[in-house]
Amino acid sequence: FYEYRYPAGSYLLGLPAGLIDPADLVSPDPIKTAMIREIKEETGLSIGEKDTVEVINPLVFTASGFSDESNAIVKAVIHVNDLSALNHKGAEGTEVFGDFKLVDKEEARRLLKEGRDDYGHYLPLVAWAALCYFVSDLWK
Repeated sequence: FYEYRYPAGSYLLGLPAGLIDPADLVSPDPIKTAMIREIKEETGLSIGEKDTVEVINPLVFTASGFSDESNAIVKAVIHVNDLSALNHKGAEGTEVFGDFKLVDKEEARRLLKEGRDDYGHYLPLVAWAALCYFVSDLWK
């Protein structure tokens, strides 16, 4: 989806993400719990019995240093029969979203090759990594 990113001053192609809330910490797997919550908040989709959510890497740094933040990378395979379920109704605080962009492998490869979206904006690293994971079939 497109999320408004204040440092860039524009909507950028991204994916569901967020912080671990205190309530997530009481679960056996706070990262998965947070991701399931973020998916619901930012896309309107719920995880069903046939869906999978798996932590791919619990601690990814974009650069080494003393004050850098870290991220977890989570894979979610969600079976959706009705795409009208996609919405941003769960957005909170300063979260501002544009539309969704659903891509197949061909479109994902095009985005990766160009390094930019259809509006000329560069892809954030996490979006780039997710597209690579998708086109390489590692999600299967």
